[in-house]
Amino acid sequence: MSTSESRVFLIPLDTSETDDRTAFSLETVLAHRAYHLMEAFSDSELVGVKLPYIEDKNQLNADLTILKALVNSLRKAGKNPFVCDTSSRHIDKKANAVEHMEIYHRKGISYETAGASFAMLDGISGGYEFVDTSPVDKSKVFLAGELPNIDGLIIFSTPSPSGSSCCKGSIFNMGIGLASRKGKIQLYSKSGPQVNAKQCYLCRKCIYICPCGAISRGEKHVIINYDKCINCGKCVDLTRFGGISYKWDTSRDEFMRKMHLNARSVQNLMGKRLLFCHLIKKSHYSGDIPCNSEEFSFKQAVLVSRDPVAIDQATMDLFSEDPGFDPGFNSESLDQAVEMGLGKRKFKLIPIAY
Repeated sequence: MSTSESRVFLIPLDTSETDDRTAFSLETVLAHRAYHLMEAFSDSELVGVKLPYIEDKNQLNADLTILKALVNSLRKAGKNPFVCDTSSRHIDKKANAVEHMEIYHRKGISYETAGASFAMLDGISGGYEFVDTSPVDKSKVFLAGELPNIDGLIIFSTPSPSGSSCCKGSIFNMGIGLASRKGKIQLYSKSGPQVNAKQCYLCRKCIYICPCGAISRGEKHVIINYDKCINCGKCVDLTRFGGISYKWDTSRDEFMRKMHLNARSVQNLMGKRLLFCHLIKKSHYSGDIPCNSEEFSFKQAVLVSRDPVAIDQATMDLFSEDPGFDPGFNSESLDQAVEMGLGKRKFKLIPIAY
């Protein structure tokens, strides 16, 4: 393998296989010394398994067999694993950690099924954050507050071909899924909260809750001073009748850039203590997943890599024959990810079957 290539391990899964067989295959690959995957956590102790990021947690599709296999692999390697996620906040959806965890329980995610405890990395309301300086352009980046306190992460994603938007793989899960609430808001809104004059009843609660004194009382509605506003979203969360809301006006290019800045900051913070895992399921396809090896044809698979760009590129290549997949945005996104130093697009796909 060329040193200019990153390795992406592919584990084909037969839909008729038992959960035990699937778990055995993944755990064997992760533990194999020749693959050096668990070396990402050689000096780590507290390692999280990050759930796939999705705004509507009711649509979460975290395969419990894969999730528990990842947890078991960490435990067998002498680590202290836990399952983790962050709160949702954009496109007028907001929720707290308690609501999220109730959904996770309904989805079957518990200590018994996952094999580990659960933690929200951004606190009860998503406001617990770590403010970092981007290694790319020195701008402020707002990440989940617990990130500096953990020793490593397995980023578990369930990407799908999704038209002209990103495929929601590892870079998406890092860049959006590990941002704080404020970090998520700034991904989607560049103009900040907007006062809806007809729906503001001058209750003045937003004036008192604003942490930077950016809101004042006007004659018929409150007024926001954008020179002071830090775009934290507290006023929007408070209003009951839509008196203040967001204008989701970030352009596609700006969204892409901010997502990559966030992901690069996570990578810079965690160093080599990151591992990336994709579950590609049959339900995303009209037929078998194409593969560059004629020996392998399958309907679902697990991909594992230490390079987020390489695993996203491999996933894109596997999606390429799906009629609903538009590679345009994703190809541009990966080009920018390479420019920011997130990883390599060149990869060697290594199919493994047990």
